[in-house]
Amino acid sequence: CCFCLLLEQAYITSAKAIPAAMITMTILMKKTIPIHAIEPMSLPMRFLQLIALLALTLAWSNCKKADAKGDVSFAKSTFESLARGDASTEKNIDWQTFNSLGINVGAQYITLKTEEDKLQFRNGFITQFSSSFRESGGSVESFSNWRVTSHNDTHTEVVADSAGGLLMLTVSERDSKERLSAIKIMK
Repeated sequence: CCFCLLLEQAYITSAKAIPAAMITMTILMKKTIPIHAIEPMSLPMRFLQLIALLALTLAWSNCKKADAKGDVSFAKSTFESLARGDASTEKNIDWQTFNSLGINVGAQYITLKTEEDKLQFRNGFITQFSSSFRESGGSVESFSNWRVTSHNDTHTEVVADSAGGLLMLTVSERDSKERLSAIKIMK
């Protein structure tokens, strides 16, 4: 998040910053840092820098939680739009790598040569997915307990419960934008 980047930049560019490794070791090992190991500075300045480091650590941990919650919201709204046949959801899908219910849709997509063919493919997939979902008795309201089961730098696994099984959605990032890259159902 932007707040984290600002804190990180402020800390890195600080002319008299205490090295993070020293502070981390001090906190973890509960030992004091030898006076000669730190550049001379006033006690209030050291205190402020320690507070900034602690704030940075907390901000980083909260950003990861916020990212994961954002991924749940993104996955849920994208799936619901796809199930309803909303053509505008095509921008939220990573078509080049997309896997849907065991079918490598991305492999089919990347063989298409023209943009018009790709647009028709995307619209056709969304229409067909929605039709199949409704015809099989699916309802977006039947999914509950949306949550993250796995989160790292490259993707987030989001799951939801339903009477028919567990819906598993993978959210990945491409071109600095979240995109749905996989849909699976575990019965």
